[in-house]
Amino acid sequence: MARIEKKDVLDRLDFRAFYGSELPELRGQGDEMNAPCPFHDDHGHHFYANAKTGFFKCQRCNAEGDVFRFFQDRHGVDFKDALNELATRAGLGNGNGNGNGQKRQQKNGDDHARPILANKTAFYHYKDEQDQYLFTTVRFEEPGKKKTFRQWCYDFERKEYDQTIKGVRLVPYNLPDVLQANEIFLVEGEKDVESLRAFGLVGSCNPMGAGKWKDDYNGHFAGRHVVILEDNDDPGREHGAMVAKALYPVAASVKVVDLPDLPEKGDISDWIITGGTKDALLALADQAAAWKPSWAMDCVSAADFMKVEIVLTPLVDGLLNERESLLICGPSGLGKSVLTLNMALACGLGGDAGLWGMFPLVRPLRTLFIQSENSAAGTQARLRKIIQAMPEMAPALENIIMPQNIRMTGELTDEDFQRRIVDACRRFFVDLLVLDPLISFHGQDENDNASMRRSLDCLTAICDQANVGTIVVHHVDKQTADNGVFSGRGASAIGDWAANILLMKPVEIDGERSNVIELLHQKARNFEAAKPFFLERRADLSMVRTDNPKKRGKDAEPIQVVVAALEGLGGKVGRKKDLYDAVAEATGKPDTSVRRIVQVAVAQCAIHEWVGEKRSRGMGGGYCLPHFRHFRQNSLAEIERYKDE
Repeated sequence: MARIEKKDVLDRLDFRAFYGSELPELRGQGDEMNAPCPFHDDHGHHFYANAKTGFFKCQRCNAEGDVFRFFQDRHGVDFKDALNELATRAGLGNGNGNGNGQKRQQKNGDDHARPILANKTAFYHYKDEQDQYLFTTVRFEEPGKKKTFRQWCYDFERKEYDQTIKGVRLVPYNLPDVLQANEIFLVEGEKDVESLRAFGLVGSCNPMGAGKWKDDYNGHFAGRHVVILEDNDDPGREHGAMVAKALYPVAASVKVVDLPDLPEKGDISDWIITGGTKDALLALADQAAAWKPSWAMDCVSAADFMKVEIVLTPLVDGLLNERESLLICGPSGLGKSVLTLNMALACGLGGDAGLWGMFPLVRPLRTLFIQSENSAAGTQARLRKIIQAMPEMAPALENIIMPQNIRMTGELTDEDFQRRIVDACRRFFVDLLVLDPLISFHGQDENDNASMRRSLDCLTAICDQANVGTIVVHHVDKQTADNGVFSGRGASAIGDWAANILLMKPVEIDGERSNVIELLHQKARNFEAAKPFFLERRADLSMVRTDNPKKRGKDAEPIQVVVAALEGLGGKVGRKKDLYDAVAEATGKPDTSVRRIVQVAVAQCAIHEWVGEKRSRGMGGGYCLPHFRHFRQNSLAEIERYKDE
């Protein structure tokens, strides 16, 4: 027999029929044909072949060549094997020669069974909704080789198979039974469907194996319960996820079941062979959770929701819960940043006295303090000044965490910025996040409700992920009127978002701004709003509770005497009598009058009273100035040590 040459094959081979048998989705009526590329994961038609020359090229992965290159790369064979097979398809040989009509032994590199009728082991016929034949998947097996599958279409007139399904409608396997079933088991291959049929279960799969699911198949499973049985390999798991994602919008439910004890690349047929039973399979399906995509919203009925015990955990009782927000608003120059520093220090100590003797702290809180306006030197100077005035606050410095560069800005909508904040909160075990001021952490039009709400909702997500509460500093307009819930600058959405709002207002006396600030608890989502209260901003930057300077009457001067006497005693006394004696010496008043003056000073929050252990003559205790509100007699030596430092 004369040697068969490559040119002989190219002269005889029908290129359109060849590519059509290899690529079921091939389309194109002229010389130009296209299909999804078989050499990469192609979700479009980027593979082009010429029906006249046989040359192909993919516009995405740049694979190119003639039909021989295509066949070698597609099936992993060498040139001689490709020549034999293509010669057979061109009608020049029987497919078993080596190019000169002689038998040859297959090389190890050709690891797939040859798709010739001599190697066929099974036919799987696909039918439409009316049980009418459409096409067939043919299974080829050869000793020592991997299985090969082809989709052929039987010509009932010629009584033979066309090795192409061009123009044939593709449907899921076992479609007539699928349309009659309520629960369908989706597998990767037709053999597995038949294995399930032996159990009396309805199975199905798509033609051409893993990764070839089409959206056209989805409608056949609408309203049905689908159980996906993945093959135990990466392509099988990827295929299962692909099918689950496709059917999720239409199926009544979707479950993905991992079969136990499967070998690598094993499937449901292997599981059955090793002892798997119908009852065991149904039990696995019942126990599997319904599949849902990562973006799906979990919902719960109000009845089930009310069965869950949810406890609001306060960080600052009466002012701020975990995962909630406190908005501090005030005009420029009033001391919003100084106020938040004082708050962070008080939170770092913890204790019942909490903030200004009004809002108890459940425990010492660690604060991540992020601000953009004050330099490292300025921030350090402020903290040093406050600690010198209130040395008992020094231990709280350990509980204030700052970015190393001190100043920081960012966009709350930026995922990288979100990730950095959440990471810092988790690594440093933060309870409270301070952002000062709000305008440094968004790039939105501050008067645009929708834009501002999107930014602040991102902050809510940060708090949820990091399990922290947040304090946000915000400016107010110059002409702010106290006539509504939100007095801050910009969109009302800012106030709507905040769970709690404190508004700082300067107190003017005789037309001049004083060093006293009024705080209004404008909004309290889960607390009872506190009554307005006043803080005195002192030259040492401490902020201490005081009375309303506009309502100071005849008692104002005696109260100042009490405060001066206590300051002369170092700001705190371990015995009440020490203060009584100092006030009596300064005023010359009798003991009963002195005690009344001191109690008025306590009532006006000019000083604080603390109760000690019970003594033989009543309760022990003493007095201290507001910034020594954490003072106890047994900590006197420690306070003196910090003061000396």
